[in-house]
Amino acid sequence: MTRARTGLDRIRRDDRGSVTPLIVVYAMIALATVLLLFAAADLHLARKQLLTLADGAALAAANRYDLDAVRLDGGGPVVALDHEQAALAAQHHLDRSGGGTRVVDLRLDGDRVVLRIAGEWRPPIASAFVPVSVPIEVEASGRGALE
Repeated sequence: MTRARTGLDRIRRDDRGSVTPLIVVYAMIALATVLLLFAAADLHLARKQLLTLADGAALAAANRYDLDAVRLDGGGPVVALDHEQAALAAQHHLDRSGGGTRVVDLRLDGDRVVLRIAGEWRPPIASAFVPVSVPIEVEASGRGALE
């Protein structure tokens, strides 16, 4: 029995402190998860801000027309937009806001502008789990109106 007890005592002594590495590993996993969730929330907010910026640029492009381009059609006035003027107005709006966004695509359909812009998201805390930058593209539309 003495041998069994000394073997058992040795095993018990070897078990001491085995919880500490587990706590450290779980704390690192929890920290990585928190950082990843923080980065995902920041990416979502950056996309929403880019969408708001695209809405403003689409409205600026849709409301950039000459009065000579307005014609009567059917029951009311219709605005005929110029592609070059709309693109300049959209890019001017983006330039004023800063942030390095650019117009990727601009389509006109009568008095309607469909605009796609691109930007980049950079995470506040870069790590092995979060890439350094992510390209973001959003699309918005606006309609020209006489006021």
